[in-house]
Amino acid sequence: MTASSEAPFFTVVVPVFNRASTIAAAVRSVLDQTFAEFEVIVVDDASTDETVAAVSSIADARVRIIRHATNAGGGAARNAGIDAAAGGYVAFLDSDDRFLPGKLMAVRRVVADAPRAWIYHACQVDRGGGVIVRRPYRPLAANESVGDLFFVDREFLQTSTLVVPTGLCRSVRFDPRLRIGQDTDFVVRLQAAEPRSVFMPEALSVWIDHDVAGRVSKARHADDLRYWLDKNRDVLTPRAIAGFRATVLAQAIAPDAPLTALGYIAGGAVRARLRPRVIAQALLRAFLPPALYRRIVDTYLRIRRRAQRPAA
Repeated sequence: MTASSEAPFFTVVVPVFNRASTIAAAVRSVLDQTFAEFEVIVVDDASTDETVAAVSSIADARVRIIRHATNAGGGAARNAGIDAAAGGYVAFLDSDDRFLPGKLMAVRRVVADAPRAWIYHACQVDRGGGVIVRRPYRPLAANESVGDLFFVDREFLQTSTLVVPTGLCRSVRFDPRLRIGQDTDFVVRLQAAEPRSVFMPEALSVWIDHDVAGRVSKARHADDLRYWLDKNRDVLTPRAIAGFRATVLAQAIAPDAPLTALGYIAGGAVRARLRPRVIAQALLRAFLPPALYRRIVDTYLRIRRRAQRPAA
């Protein structure tokens, strides 16, 4: 398909670092959309593998690549894509995820009635080993803060489900100082800047959440988390702050300060009024090896899926 002289409706921003094995499939999932008025901006964050070659091999004028000379992190890469966007809306896509074919068409219909709102939708979470779940289990409730949803109820809004007006993206931006939690930080500040959001219950993307060794999001960065909490205190409720310490910060500090981590979890149980399920998760995440915790969760999900199947 040839490029149009008109501005695209969507800009799909794909940050990437050393994902030569997955980036082409991610980009092609956009090219396979039933709605064609888009551009794809791949921001290569100084990859050292064949990522750039994999993108360059895709012969479509709607795909362009921005290359960083030095690695600056996912937040800086997404900001570069936002700054270069020609579309009226930015749809984010992680380099190992995929859009399902009807995503952009479905979102296009929704934004016609809510042009200033930011959009998020359900996704399929592929955890590997045949474990696939649908998330979020529930969206934001009326007048609920994102911080309470994330840190009290332990829900999340995954980056590849977000579609945001480009002007709003440019005013909020991602924090390049953060190496983890960039998406959480962005959504918390996004809601503070624009309370109007629309949830689409259809699963319109696939989040590949396999247990990848060395992935930044799996690491424990206590200093980054403390920085994040300090800078976002003004947009978090007291419950969310206590919940963050119990469900996120406790996990990061537990290897070096187990008693402090226990204190955070106990404080969350009282001040955030965490449910027993969330308290149990916080304890397991803080004090079990990550691989063991993941096996326990996957086993639980398999059992729950079998129990939910209708009887023959």
